[in-house]
Amino acid sequence: MNVLVMADTHLTEARLPRSIAVQLDEADACIHAGDLVSMSFYEALEGQVPVYAVCGNSDDDEVRSLLPEHRVFVLGGVRIGVVHSVGDWQPEQASRYRALEMGVDVLVYGHLHRPLLSRSKVLTICPGSPTYPRMSEPSVVWLHIHEGNVYVKVVPIGKPACEYLNFSKFGGNGVE
Repeated sequence: MNVLVMADTHLTEARLPRSIAVQLDEADACIHAGDLVSMSFYEALEGQVPVYAVCGNSDDDEVRSLLPEHRVFVLGGVRIGVVHSVGDWQPEQASRYRALEMGVDVLVYGHLHRPLLSRSKVLTICPGSPTYPRMSEPSVVWLHIHEGNVYVKVVPIGKPACEYLNFSKFGGNGVE
């Protein structure tokens, strides 16, 4: 089973951005860790694959009324939990404790807008943001679940938030 994991998309349109639509073509399911922002974006996702989502702090009232703040489900024999935020301070430690509290093998969370993976007794995953990254490239995470095992891959997508400066435009090494 191939599962596309994302968070913090902050999109208001019903049309999926190409960078996300291309990824969904390969997915059997999608996990979204909140801050979808609008019901129209959620419905666009749901029209492609089964979606396991939670609401985030930036979601509108319609999304908040539909989606829970946390959820637990099983995919491919793996118990997965999803929340939007584990807090901004020491997210690796906070996510591990939250996963243990929820009794899951894998915890997916968002809010940081940058990818972060941690493995101890549990696997915790923040996929970053494919549309509004912070201190990272735009990204999603792929989970490949096979016979109860989870394989994880962080995938950069789209253009970086900051382009590299071409120093040759300034003559020589760019230093005057």
